[in-house]
Amino acid sequence: MEKDGETSKQLQDEIRSLKERLAEMERIADGLRASERMYQTLLDAIDDGIHANDVEGRYLVVNEEMALRHGMSKEALLGKTPFDLYEPGIAQKAMDQYRHVMRTGEVLDEEMVYPGARAQCRHVHRAPLRGAASEITGVVTVSRDITARKQAEEALRRERDFSSAVVDTVGALLIVLDPDARIVRANRACERITGYSMAEIQGKPIWKVLCYPDGNGQGREAFLSTLSGHFPNSAENCLITRDGERRLIAWTNTAVLDCDGRVEYVIAVGADITEQRRAEEALQENNRLLTRWIDELERRNQETILINNMGDLLQSCVSFEEAYSVVAHSAPKLFPSTSGALFAISPSRNLVDAVATWGDFPESGRIFAPDECWGLRRGRVHTVDDLGSGLICHHLAQPLPASYLCVPMMAQGEILGSLHVRVNGASRPPETMTQLAVTVAEHAALALANLKLQQTLRDQAIHDLLTGLFNRRYMEEILERELLRAKRRGSSVGVIMVDIDHFKQFNDLYGHEAGDALLAAMGSYLRTHVRGEDVACRYGGDEIILILPDSSLEDTRSRAEQLREGIKSLGVEYRRQPLGTVTVSMGVAAFPLHGSDKERLLNASDLALYRAKSEGRDRVMVAP
Repeated sequence: MEKDGETSKQLQDEIRSLKERLAEMERIADGLRASERMYQTLLDAIDDGIHANDVEGRYLVVNEEMALRHGMSKEALLGKTPFDLYEPGIAQKAMDQYRHVMRTGEVLDEEMVYPGARAQCRHVHRAPLRGAASEITGVVTVSRDITARKQAEEALRRERDFSSAVVDTVGALLIVLDPDARIVRANRACERITGYSMAEIQGKPIWKVLCYPDGNGQGREAFLSTLSGHFPNSAENCLITRDGERRLIAWTNTAVLDCDGRVEYVIAVGADITEQRRAEEALQENNRLLTRWIDELERRNQETILINNMGDLLQSCVSFEEAYSVVAHSAPKLFPSTSGALFAISPSRNLVDAVATWGDFPESGRIFAPDECWGLRRGRVHTVDDLGSGLICHHLAQPLPASYLCVPMMAQGEILGSLHVRVNGASRPPETMTQLAVTVAEHAALALANLKLQQTLRDQAIHDLLTGLFNRRYMEEILERELLRAKRRGSSVGVIMVDIDHFKQFNDLYGHEAGDALLAAMGSYLRTHVRGEDVACRYGGDEIILILPDSSLEDTRSRAEQLREGIKSLGVEYRRQPLGTVTVSMGVAAFPLHGSDKERLLNASDLALYRAKSEGRDRVMVAP
């Protein structure tokens, strides 16, 4: 009984111990189930698909995301293999990866494309599942859906490709620089223009590989200004190509900022303006040339106007003095900043005289011999642009000019003088000045020749060819004019009528040629022995009339007596033989005493002459 009691007690202790152990195990089991539920909850909360497979590939654990991807419950997935869920190719690849992980213990990461409806691209991470003794009992797989990321990356890639294509298509240079001015990116246009590939210049400072050493100051300032936050901005600088050619680039700089607002990149967009600048410079040069041509044409036009005006004035001149004055007035306008003179050769052709001057022409050297001028010697333009080496004319006066030219004035084969132009401060007279001087000399020579011809014709028209005295027509005109002038002034005019005594007998004795010689000698004597304002005229035959303006009757008579005595002493020869003493009879009259018009005045002097001849000749008689 006692043994049975002990046995029963032992059994009860064992049962109690078993219950306690069972309770402990139940508590552990509850803890494990709680942990499993917590672990499963955690797995289900993860967006990635997670599952564990045994050595045969059967699913041991799956989370909610994995069940959703397959459209099945978690319980339905347990025990299935990849061949039950995927197409053979994907299932076989999964099994091969399981075996590799279990065989090697390595961790595999890869991206796989699944044909399922929800996920197309996944990042798959496979790691070995180890037991209590660290033995590999299966494979844990974490599968992340990266379809959206891949799509975003693809869109970004396409956008980058598009942007790169656009950038490379643009004809302008585009260079991306970091804050240290190192080249990060350059487009095709930059490679084409500079000749450098992207690989050659990437990562190098732009100032050392592309910019011309002496032409990047403005570019550096613009770059630093961009780094300081002043953008966009513009600048110009020179690039040096692989071939050593300089290209002028107009840059526009802007910046890409980081999240802190600092400049991360500087983007420089440049336009090659080399040809444009060359065209602009060529255009400017053409404009300058055109302006010079226009100025030259304007100057030539102004010179032509001045030349024409001078020519018109010269053709209107009635005396040499007027012509000289026209040249002196026109020359400073035609030859500004010069001095000079118009020289005329004397009738004796042994002297050259300055008849007109302009500018600071020196007082000395205004009269010289014709052979002292190389221009007059040679009969063509003589230009001296270097006084040290040129043939200097001997008539050149001090101070000597820097250069000069002498232009002979020629008309009808005769040299009339020269035009002398002195150029101060110039090494050589401009070719246009030489041409202009020749033109002025031609106009002046033509005008002087015309005046000389007109003077000759006028002299022939109003002078008697034999005696050189004025003719009867001129006498009548001048007497009429002097009478009108005397009436206005209230003055007198004296008239002397002269007749050679016995001139007919003289002709009969010596011949008509001797008579002509006597008349010529008379004319020469009277031209040199009358006042400058007196007029001596041949009235006809051997009769001569003298008109004395502003002369009273007594003064006229006294003057007649002086002339009569002078003529008596006149020795006349013909063929080297003396013709004897010559006497004259003179009749004197005066305005207004003997008449108020020329007819009455001439008649009065004629009557006085008749009385002188009738009373014995060789005397002066005054009209009553």
